[in-house]
Amino acid sequence: MDGLEHISPWPRRTIAAALVNSAISTVVDGHPFVHHLAGKLNTIGVDIAHIVDFIVVPSEHFHHEWTSAGFARQVCIDELAFACPDAQLPSVLVCPKSATYKLYIRVESIEAFLSANNLQNVDIHGSLEADLRFSDELIPGSACYLVQRNGTRGYSVVSSSDSYAAAVDTVRDVYATRPRTGDDLADTRGAQQAFIKAETLVGTGRAVDEFFSAEREYWMSRNTAGRWQKSRQDTVGIGWSNHDHHTYRSSREGFQGLIQLFLRMGFVLRERFYAGADAGWGAQILEHPVSRVVIFADVDITADELNTDFGITALPPSESLGTIGLWCGLHGGAIGLAGMHHLEAEFLCTAVRDAFIQDGGRVMNPFTDIEVLWQAFTAPETWSVSSERLDTLVRDGLLDPTNAEMFRISGAPGSHLEILQRWDGFKGFNKTGISDIIAKTDPRTLSH
Repeated sequence: MDGLEHISPWPRRTIAAALVNSAISTVVDGHPFVHHLAGKLNTIGVDIAHIVDFIVVPSEHFHHEWTSAGFARQVCIDELAFACPDAQLPSVLVCPKSATYKLYIRVESIEAFLSANNLQNVDIHGSLEADLRFSDELIPGSACYLVQRNGTRGYSVVSSSDSYAAAVDTVRDVYATRPRTGDDLADTRGAQQAFIKAETLVGTGRAVDEFFSAEREYWMSRNTAGRWQKSRQDTVGIGWSNHDHHTYRSSREGFQGLIQLFLRMGFVLRERFYAGADAGWGAQILEHPVSRVVIFADVDITADELNTDFGITALPPSESLGTIGLWCGLHGGAIGLAGMHHLEAEFLCTAVRDAFIQDGGRVMNPFTDIEVLWQAFTAPETWSVSSERLDTLVRDGLLDPTNAEMFRISGAPGSHLEILQRWDGFKGFNKTGISDIIAKTDPRTLSH
């Protein structure tokens, strides 16, 4: 027993992961360029397996052990494609015409990757703003290719028109300039209006993909650790193609609207988290079936709300603020002024942690360290807090005047980068560890 039954509904897919890793190793070890690329990624704390989008497997090598390990035929896909739906692993494209394994590396921009790696004369299939783009083989004989996905799960390239490219530019401008007022309800309405406009211009999948690209940009504008790691990943040209989940914090009053916004985008409700009656918080996890985005949405909840479906049930205001509510009270909700509480990407965890510390950063103690999962936060940014917000919280009896004065002078903890590593395709989270770190990120605790 690995103890996962106590922390997550998701299984450990050891055999499936071994099949994937064996196929990846075959390509990595089979050509000097791919071997060098894997090493280059390791220097920035990323395993090449973290950004393999799919693997082409020759028909003669795709036997029953793949399906018995959990891989199932992908529906609504013309190609012979398989995925392991309860694991975080690349998909598999079975190809009768291929005699060798092939890796398709996921990047945010093919051009950025080619430039960062000094690769020339590599043809690209799909126009610049197409929803799906592929490169030809990066080096002859390398069996390594690039894929750029912008809100699609398919495998067929359809080039976009000039009008579609112009629409994408409009969508990016709409998201980048949407109002962030600090009022949860108003900011959620504004985000929904922006999404609806984007959806009419470029369709649901692309509108979702562009929304969270903009969210990462806004988060980085307020998070030094995020900019530090992104700059390292840009040296290899992968962008944030290794993102794992996006974490939002909301007031109780704004939480239902936030979840409804994500449902409107096409997200599906995954598991709910609550770590017991004394924890004071809960989280709804959502996953998008097309864009590969996972959301961790946090909110204060009371002991008698643990068994309610707080992801879609209106929560009344509380007479006191827990960790989540206070953070939103100080900074605004994550959908608006504050931006995401943290972005998490898949890393070689100790490599990123040690490099960040060596460069002068600080990392909190890991809150998960088990066989299949490792998680730690960088130390939070310190953000200034407006006197108006502090005065309102004190007036409403939600913040002690002493704490308010401390925040007024010194600021309060803001966002983090989360360093995470997964093994064996495990896609779940650790309830107990998360509850512990939630308490440790309470501004009243950290400020002392």
